[in-house]
Amino acid sequence: MISQAAHRIVAWTGSLASAVLLILVAEQSVLAACVGDCSDDGNVTINELIRGVNIALDTLPLTACQPLDADMNGDVTVNELIIAVNRALNGCSALPSASPTSTVFAGATHTRTSGTAPTPSPTPDNPGACTEDASAFVAVDVESIQVLDRNSPCGNIAPTLQTRTSSVMFTNTHPSRRIAIAAIIIYQSDKRPLPLSPCEYAIQGGAFSSLDECHERIAMGCESPAGLFLDPGQTSGDFFYNCKYEGLYPGSGSCGSMELETTAGSVLAHAVFCDDFDLAQAHFCSAVHTSLLDTGEPVSGFSPITTNDCPP
Repeated sequence: MISQAAHRIVAWTGSLASAVLLILVAEQSVLAACVGDCSDDGNVTINELIRGVNIALDTLPLTACQPLDADMNGDVTVNELIIAVNRALNGCSALPSASPTSTVFAGATHTRTSGTAPTPSPTPDNPGACTEDASAFVAVDVESIQVLDRNSPCGNIAPTLQTRTSSVMFTNTHPSRRIAIAAIIIYQSDKRPLPLSPCEYAIQGGAFSSLDECHERIAMGCESPAGLFLDPGQTSGDFFYNCKYEGLYPGSGSCGSMELETTAGSVLAHAVFCDDFDLAQAHFCSAVHTSLLDTGEPVSGFSPITTNDCPP
């Protein structure tokens, strides 16, 4: 019954695309939460899917089901509805997992799904290649956007479950030179290893089918939300993400078999001096951003900019 109804909603969301702006899943992609699980009980129901459609049509506020907003951009999109339908069909227990060797910024092992990312490397002898490190002239500001406490279905584990949404902004503090920045968000759980690669995380979460599709659908270049080209003194726009998400692991079963899981979001970025926008796109932003998306690790030869701040 749920399968038939869910498939009808998939068909309907296809026609909804003309009425609702299709915003592709961003860097953080599918969070550790089960997208569409409004009640946080480890399942996505037909009523929750219908609630999501109403949010997408602006007939209900986002607060009616915050977990539907997978990329935390303030909207529920067709992509997110489709992910929620997949959760309704396949269950929330099939969430991304990774090798136990994964760590936050380095030392992880990864298995590529498909496609090949560029392998950028600094070339100091070619000043036009935009490779001169600028990390010392980038200020990072993380601000709290929202703290949401949800009722827990397992009060014996935790009476409430908290989500902290933050924004990160980058400022070019150099007095005279432009800076290009490539950035991603990496999510790590205290109960299970998660893929460092945002693309691999999105693929395992059902948002994309391959690395190539991830590259095509996530905006690339310095003008994208996660690829920035800043004039001296300029501050970027807000880049929203969940710096903290509490849920129940493994997400299904009795309360006696579950534990409190905390997933934290961290920022990883690279910055170089680059006075020409086209050069920044050709030699830094797209290549470095793609490498970050595919590996979730610092690119060799570039100084990483990192922060795991999560203001209350």
